[in-house]
Amino acid sequence: FPVTIGAEGTGEWIEVTPKEKYTSAQSVQVNIKNNGDAEIKGDLLFQGYAAMAMRKVYQKEGDKALREYLKKEYPNLQIKSFKVTGQSKFEESFAISVDAEVLEAVNILGDRMYIKPSFGLIDTENPFHNKDRKYPVNFGYLQDDLSTIMINLPEGFVVEELPKSVKAVTPDKMVNYTYQIFANGNQIAFMNKLFVKKPYFYAEEYHDLRQLS
Repeated sequence: FPVTIGAEGTGEWIEVTPKEKYTSAQSVQVNIKNNGDAEIKGDLLFQGYAAMAMRKVYQKEGDKALREYLKKEYPNLQIKSFKVTGQSKFEESFAISVDAEVLEAVNILGDRMYIKPSFGLIDTENPFHNKDRKYPVNFGYLQDDLSTIMINLPEGFVVEELPKSVKAVTPDKMVNYTYQIFANGNQIAFMNKLFVKKPYFYAEEYHDLRQLS
C-alpha cells in the first residue's frame, strides 16, 4: 500500500513505497523421454526481496525447509537433488540448482506427443478471475519475474503446432507480460516474463489487470 507521510511543519510528503524489487528468474532444461517422462535440470535465481524471502525459508530449517518449499511450488516435480548458494545475508543473490524428473510429463497418443510447455513450472494463468473488484490490488513490491524453458524432444519427433505468443501491457505501462514460444528442429524454447513497475493498483485499475491474459 503506498503510504505518504506529511513532514511536520513543512507541508511536504514523503513517499515510502518500496523501491527494491522482488526479482526471480529460472532457467530450465527439459529432456523428454520416449515414454513421456521428463528429466529436468533447473537454475533458480532470487534477488532483492525475493532473496530475502528465500534466505528466511532456508535459515528456518535448512535443506528440509527448502525441500518443502520446492514441493509446494513445483508439485509435479520429483526432486532428486538440489544445491544452494548465496545463503549469507551479505550475498546479493540466492540461487538453487535443481535436478528432478516428472513422470508422464506429456500425453502420448499414437505417434504424437502433446506437451504443456510450462510443465507446471510456471503459472501462466491470470490470477484475476473475478469480473469486478471493490478493493485495491497490492503486489507488495515492484516485481521482475523471468522464466526460460528449453525443451528437448526425443529423436524422430518434430514440432507440428505451437501455442500463439502473447504480449500485453496495461494502459499506464506499469505491468508488462510476455509469453513467447518458438521451435527449432526438435527443440522448443518457451519464455515467460512479467514486469510489475508499481506495487499498488486502485480498484478502478483492476479491469486493466484482468486484460493481461
